[in-house]
Amino acid sequence: MKYNLEFVRPEAKREIESKISVARRKRGPLSYEVLHDAYVLPSNGSNRAGICTSDKHFIPSSSFSGGEQRDVCFDDYHRMDATAIYVGCLYSVWGHAFLDNLRRLWFLLSDEGQRLLASDDVKIIYVNHFKRAPGENFWKLVRRLGLPSERFEEVAEVTQYSTIIFPEASFCYADDASFSEEHNALINIILQDIPEDNRYEKVYFSRACLRSQQWREYGEYKIERIFKQLGFCIFCPENLPLEEQLLLMKNCKQFVAAEGSVAHNSIFCTPGTKVTILRKADYVNGYQLAINEMRSLDVTYVDIHHSVPPYPNSIMIGPFYLYITEELLRFAQFSILHLPYWMLPSYWWYVIRRIPWVERFISNRNIIHRLEYKLWDRHMHSNDSIRTYCL
Repeated sequence: MKYNLEFVRPEAKREIESKISVARRKRGPLSYEVLHDAYVLPSNGSNRAGICTSDKHFIPSSSFSGGEQRDVCFDDYHRMDATAIYVGCLYSVWGHAFLDNLRRLWFLLSDEGQRLLASDDVKIIYVNHFKRAPGENFWKLVRRLGLPSERFEEVAEVTQYSTIIFPEASFCYADDASFSEEHNALINIILQDIPEDNRYEKVYFSRACLRSQQWREYGEYKIERIFKQLGFCIFCPENLPLEEQLLLMKNCKQFVAAEGSVAHNSIFCTPGTKVTILRKADYVNGYQLAINEMRSLDVTYVDIHHSVPPYPNSIMIGPFYLYITEELLRFAQFSILHLPYWMLPSYWWYVIRRIPWVERFISNRNIIHRLEYKLWDRHMHSNDSIRTYCL
């Protein structure tokens, strides 16, 4: 993998350099445990989900992040005298579908996993993170691996199994977003029958069409126009079937996206692809660093934001303010007439609406929402002519 930090502000460059210096690839084969009379604990909407042992000790590595803890306190439970293969705590967010959600599926493809699956009595079980079920695209990934998605069973109540097969994770965010080669092998299987197609060598994936994100990521429509001038085809991936998304990612020579879930699609790029990550706040996404190393990508980071606190939840969640920065113009190597962020009314509304009393008493009013949606619709649809909506 390669990194170019030329277009990152100096004060942020040191943090990125320290993060990319960490080696995330784990060596050696993965293994699995056999647990007897263990319990599977679903999420109750707030507590962590996962497995606890027969003597009710929670196993942190069975949780969503791979390191969460949970107080084990229950009386009622369901007992099943069956062998079950635990494939994890699954999440509905797409960026997690091919990292956290896939990380135990390597076992199902192993010789031992195939031997167990030959028996219809062996169950494949999972729990949902915060009760949010994975979307259909995740199940498409499962089927592309040649696995029987119809045999996956959600555990919705505390259940004790006589035997639980507990595979080691091929990706673990809690351990510096480490990964094993088995995870890379899963991605290669998913891509193996995607055809060659050289129509779209420069691909930009945008979130600007997501109306629900209007104030979480404000201003991406401006960024789209820069990359259109650089010869990129602009796609809103949620409008494309999964197979078309995979076709674009496998075959593109250059890929651009804002840091976060949409950029995580670069896991489906071929090694050596030039990937540009547009930074929408001063943080480094560990998931993306693992993908960069796993897929041996040629990565450039570019600052395109003036996102500032307070962040209601965390800096990774935002909201974010995106605009045409000097770093972006240096990357693009051309000039464009634009105003600095501090002269833009949208920036000051972005700042003001996050003051707690404004959020509570003003910005939640229906009339304010209607005005915001009207402005958002105008800006979003102004780029309809430069976006590609089908292959």
